[in-house]
Amino acid sequence: MLVHRRHMLLLAAAFVAGPACDVFAKRGRGRGGDDDHVWSDHEEADRARQSGEILPLNEILDDVQKKYPGEVVGVKFEKEDGVWVYEFKMVMPDGRYVEIYVDAKTKQIIKVEGK
Repeated sequence: MLVHRRHMLLLAAAFVAGPACDVFAKRGRGRGGDDDHVWSDHEEADRARQSGEILPLNEILDDVQKKYPGEVVGVKFEKEDGVWVYEFKMVMPDGRYVEIYVDAKTKQIIKVEGK
């Protein structure tokens, strides 16, 4: 199951240039926004990746999973205080749930919640 989810996540990473789902959107369906906001966020993320402002999701995920070998159950991508951040929601092998915040440009882990 872990391999299957990882493949699905890597497939999604191929679409960091196209995060059309709410996973990568700051606003959107189910959160009081509309589809235009989702596409607006998608375009902003695409521009950031193409300009080198951020690294691809799969590159960040590989580094995170070396340090935290858990199962990724969710990913968010948003700008916080002027910094693009990937937030990985993970279940560790011992069953703990953690959220790992990573600077999308430098790969630096900003914080880990739920250690």
